[in-house]
Amino acid sequence: MNKPTATPLAFLCAGLILSGCANQPLVQWQSTEQQYDLSDADGDGVILAREACPESLGGAEVSNDGCDERLAYTARRELKVLFENNSSRLDTEVMDSLHALADFMAQYPETKVIIEGHCSEVGSHSYNQWLSERRAESVKTALMEHFGLQAQRIDTVGYSFDRPEDPGNDPLAHSRNRRVVAEISSEDEKVAMKWTVWTVGR
Repeated sequence: MNKPTATPLAFLCAGLILSGCANQPLVQWQSTEQQYDLSDADGDGVILAREACPESLGGAEVSNDGCDERLAYTARRELKVLFENNSSRLDTEVMDSLHALADFMAQYPETKVIIEGHCSEVGSHSYNQWLSERRAESVKTALMEHFGLQAQRIDTVGYSFDRPEDPGNDPLAHSRNRRVVAEISSEDEKVAMKWTVWTVGR
């Protein structure tokens, strides 16, 4: 049996069909205006649209927003500074504890400290908030006046009775909770560790 052969008319029809398809675009492309700056002027790998620090030093390790990764390490230590009830006055015997802190900060001048004031749960929260702040400020004043530390290296905060060391509700617990805590911060983890080990505790 002879196989059917394609006629010239069949080729012509097929060509017309294909040419018609070629003239119909498969996707409707639309041009959009670039809204964000994708350049990286300082070469830190962070595009300008997300850049928070546009002049990073070359080769510096940066965070997702393009800023230098300079971590602050902290170490907390309770000082031997306890207070009488309803008082922010420092006794002379606490100066040894403050002297230890001041000596450490003098040895490492890049360190800073946050002095936290705490109270026992006696009286109203608002009054103890004020009192805890006064206790922290009295320690800051002593560090500046007696040991020469600069004010910009010392921050203070009061926590009322929100962070007790002893959760009890007896005179001994109350006396333990009327206290201050020093939190040293440094960009050198080793310095923070030395503070934790070296300074005096309760």
